[in-house]
Amino acid sequence: MAAERGRDIQRLGAKVSNPAALVRFQDIRYRYFDLNDSRQSRKIEAQGAFTLLPRFKVTHILQAIRTDVSGDSNTDVSSLNLGATLTRDAHFVNRDARYFIGSQWSKDLGDVSKGTGSGSDLLAPFAGVTWLSTPEDFLVAMIQHSRSYRHDDGAPKVRKTVPRLIYIRGLRFLNGWSTFNLAGEFDHQDNDNFSATLEMEIGTMLSPHIGFYGEIFVGDAAFETEAYNAGIGLALRIVY
Repeated sequence: MAAERGRDIQRLGAKVSNPAALVRFQDIRYRYFDLNDSRQSRKIEAQGAFTLLPRFKVTHILQAIRTDVSGDSNTDVSSLNLGATLTRDAHFVNRDARYFIGSQWSKDLGDVSKGTGSGSDLLAPFAGVTWLSTPEDFLVAMIQHSRSYRHDDGAPKVRKTVPRLIYIRGLRFLNGWSTFNLAGEFDHQDNDNFSATLEMEIGTMLSPHIGFYGEIFVGDAAFETEAYNAGIGLALRIVY
């Protein structure tokens, strides 16, 4: 019974990292990024989700940032992101699967001249499929298109497509999980220039409701991207 309960807790923590999972949660995280040209940024984010219907969930991300990208150190609430996801259970390649579609709305709250905001408000529809390859493994393939519908004077228009492949592995010895999130980005405003990033996450659930995880971000240190060189993060996960 204890072993089975441990596996249930471990799977719950892993499910939260799955964009198609219908799990109510709240993450509070701190992230540090080493940017290009010896600049830095530090972010505090509150991300969560709650279900309204058996196959429908709403998500939110509120982000604050401290950065010296403009040459001076500036702190601001940078963005608010609200999203909605509709799912449908199915079978894919003879495995239990879940299709999902949705969209995100992102409101810029920062100042683009100080580097604390993007200067653009976005709409970003997405679609994907997630399937359980084994009882301990999730694989997610998804694609998202972002387009700005409003931008400040001097701020660039945004029109990007991001394919993403996510592998989530349950870790019994930690009562936790690991995640590998590989994302590409086609910038249609810049001759379809392609860049990529890799996000890695490892976490543990201390109880059915409380967990922690750490993050590693790999950008221009290994791939061709202007987003960042590398980064790290630490987060609290609350499942309710």
